[in-house]
Amino acid sequence: MKININISNPDEWKLALPPAGGDKQWKDKFSAKELAKIVTNYKNYVGKDFELLLQDNEEFKGLKLINVFPEHLSHFDDNPRDPRHHDLACIAEKDGERIALCFEAKVSESFDKRLSSWQNSDGKKTRCNILCKNFFGCNYNDKFKDVYYQLLSAVAGTIAFASENGCSKAYFIVYQIIPEEKKTSDHKKKINDFIKLVPTAEKKEVVGSGSFVNLGGLKIDRKNEKGEPLCAEVYIGYIEQKVTGEKID
Repeated sequence: MKININISNPDEWKLALPPAGGDKQWKDKFSAKELAKIVTNYKNYVGKDFELLLQDNEEFKGLKLINVFPEHLSHFDDNPRDPRHHDLACIAEKDGERIALCFEAKVSESFDKRLSSWQNSDGKKTRCNILCKNFFGCNYNDKFKDVYYQLLSAVAGTIAFASENGCSKAYFIVYQIIPEEKKTSDHKKKINDFIKLVPTAEKKEVVGSGSFVNLGGLKIDRKNEKGEPLCAEVYIGYIEQKVTGEKID
């Protein structure tokens, strides 16, 4: 596994690529620091290389990570000030195919605001309508009010990352980290509520760790160098990763 910059431990991760929320997000049993410990396997934290952890899931048997990009930004539309912030983005190979994987790490954190909260300004309404058209086939309406904006922007950012890196298949993964003695949130229902509204999605649900659903071929309005919308076959899924809760000195 090759991390795209020289990072071998969480301290180097924070120094090179601090989380968007700064020190208030950089704590034990919070997703930013826990993910850094997992990906760097700090002090044998999870006992396996991150690539091997992914291979424990049936979906990723035989997967080989080529490049790993922590705290990666993907521009999924023409707004330069508000890209998708992936906790981790990866380029991998599986069965001879180049694929993209983008991660949203969680411990007890929830998803961001619902789409109903994105109707209080013309700019937010416009962005919300574009994303709803891309994935649901129409502008925002009350049917989508309880969908979480973070899911739409994450899928859009995953498509952008995949297209920019020559991947026709892309995975957006909610990576639920489960430390000892820490209450976590169950995000599966929120993912499934989103899946049910995507007309191209397979008629099944995310049911547990390592479970994925094919959303079908999706596109976003951002254009490539040929003037074509960015697109990818998108899978959405959920992985649970238990950790020991060890503290970093």
